[in-house]
Amino acid sequence: MSSQILKFFSSVLLKRRTLFLIFFFSLTTGCLFLMSTHAAEWYQVQTVFDGDTIVLENGLTIRYLGINAPEIRHKKNKEEPFGNEARKENQNLVLHKKVRLEFDQEHQDQYGRTLAYVFLEDGRFVNRLMVEKGYAWVLYHKPNIMHADDLLKTQKAAIDQNKGIWPIWKKSEGLFFGNAQSMRFHDVKCKFSKNIRGKNKVIFHSMIDAFKNGYSPCKHCVNRYRDQ
Repeated sequence: MSSQILKFFSSVLLKRRTLFLIFFFSLTTGCLFLMSTHAAEWYQVQTVFDGDTIVLENGLTIRYLGINAPEIRHKKNKEEPFGNEARKENQNLVLHKKVRLEFDQEHQDQYGRTLAYVFLEDGRFVNRLMVEKGYAWVLYHKPNIMHADDLLKTQKAAIDQNKGIWPIWKKSEGLFFGNAQSMRFHDVKCKFSKNIRGKNKVIFHSMIDAFKNGYSPCKHCVNRYRDQ
């Protein structure tokens, strides 16, 4: 009887040991897999198109998420104030350097460009740096809001310190209508300001007020102020 009991308990212990080893092996393998899939991949920047767009050595075009930089002269499009300065700053930061990409909810825009937050090897956040130096403004776009609060905080500091583009925008006062749904703002002359429904309409008395609240100008308003 005693030998049978010993055999029984030995069998139970062996099964438990086997199950433990299987569980441990699965857990370890899973952790290694997660580590490998989340390991940083580095890409060299081949071309800097403007203040918010780059091309990697593999041909992938990257559009910086969460920000918008002034446009450069391209084909029929005129240069916006500080467009070339923004591109030069972006070149100084990333050209021929290795960068890491971080993604949000959407991975591509309507033009097929890859949307990403870009980081240098030393850990610096390029999107934030462009805003910090006053060469880009926050472009709030749901559902890609992972770094929205950080970028807006950085923008407020750049405005208060009169960096880059901000002295120009500070000259623009008057009545502006913000759309709480799209987080874009328009001046009273903009045809799109008339399409904002009452519950979504936010009134600002200067462009800076709108910027400090996380709103960005619509394309038509930017072009109108550029041509003034």
